[in-house]
Amino acid sequence: MFVEVSPLRERKKVLSILVFCAAILVPVEVRAQAPPNLTLTKTADSATVSAGTPIGFTVTASNSAAAGTGTATGVVLDDPLPGGAGVDWSIASGPANCSITGTPPNEVLHCTAVDLAPGASASVHVTSATAFASCASYSNTAT
Repeated sequence: MFVEVSPLRERKKVLSILVFCAAILVPVEVRAQAPPNLTLTKTADSATVSAGTPIGFTVTASNSAAAGTGTATGVVLDDPLPGGAGVDWSIASGPANCSITGTPPNEVLHCTAVDLAPGASASVHVTSATAFASCASYSNTAT
């Protein structure tokens, strides 16, 4: 800011304030980011087990690592688990934001919201004991 004071004119003091403004242009590069590309996979611990041997599944949510893929925000998992006689699911390993809700035979694997950066994944492993009464086929299909 510059201040200019002019000489006295007719016994009046005139004050003028000159303000100089400059525009600064900064080039900005805008890159569009592709949306997230999520996949959900489920893998059985074993194709068959004998009565008395635990059964289990690993559930994995993944975001693509492809160039330009965006971060998946607020990813929530609700997976109805298969039910049957003597089957009571628990989490063997996985993130702290996952839990089993409901009671046998109507249990659900629930994982609260997480963000998955491109190439990131989160896995949880659920298991259940079995007994002779549990002998059946247990399907847990990725949807």
